[in-house]
Amino acid sequence: MRSSRLEILAAMGAAALLATATSTVVAQDDAMDVDGIAITAAAVPITVDGDAADWADVERTSVGIEQVDLAYLDPDEASEIGPVDPIDIQVAFANDADNIYVLVEVPTPYDYVADDNHLSPVLAVETRIEPTGSVHMGAEEDDLLASTGMVDIWHWELDCGPGVLSGGQGVAGGDDAECNLDDEYATTPTMREDDGDGDEPNDAAENSLAGAWSHSAAEIGGDGMWTFEMSRPLNTGDPQDAQFEAGGMAEVVFAWWDPRESSGGWSDPGHLTNAESGWIEISLN
Repeated sequence: MRSSRLEILAAMGAAALLATATSTVVAQDDAMDVDGIAITAAAVPITVDGDAADWADVERTSVGIEQVDLAYLDPDEASEIGPVDPIDIQVAFANDADNIYVLVEVPTPYDYVADDNHLSPVLAVETRIEPTGSVHMGAEEDDLLASTGMVDIWHWELDCGPGVLSGGQGVAGGDDAECNLDDEYATTPTMREDDGDGDEPNDAAENSLAGAWSHSAAEIGGDGMWTFEMSRPLNTGDPQDAQFEAGGMAEVVFAWWDPRESSGGWSDPGHLTNAESGWIEISLN
């Protein structure tokens, strides 16, 4: 279920990440110095269980993410944001003949409150559906109300605990009612819906995302690393999903909401993202 109709990824274009890598780890000191990222997906078998052991031989790519530039926001939105320092996340991709797999590792403390997802982090992966779709949720940075095309959003609020398989796993529509790993689409930051909702009829809407997460800390509040694993069929047949094929290309950006942004947790416009530098290109094997 969407936690905000208007702002959840609004202003995704006001952050900086600047790294270049092709299936190699980029040193963190270099990750903010150059722009453009290209990654080659690994050909390894992956089980989505929140354990990164399957990825042991897959090199990570460092992606720098930071908060939006307040100059791009309405003053009322800007007033909601608490400061969060930029961080480098580590990402990796894999695919087989049927599925694409995503690994995201985030080096922040183990903040998790099962009954208040604003006090737990949120992860989103945006992919391009239409070739004209711009990285800022389907809009250009200088006019966030004008759509250039549709984008796909895998939006994950942690309503289920570590190791629990989240996602729709083939249910009709985009909403993961139990665990909140939703399959969504957007044409602008103010037009974002679960697949199958909105003004356009979509009888093929479905959510075949699967995800599981863990944290390396022994107890809540401890330092360590978040591990998020996600998968989805390469081709879902849903026109509100990005469709992939072996040997083809995927384009992605990431967003992260930090529950330490304020005493009340994260705010919608306070997320960190790498969108300012454009799409990350993923070469599928």
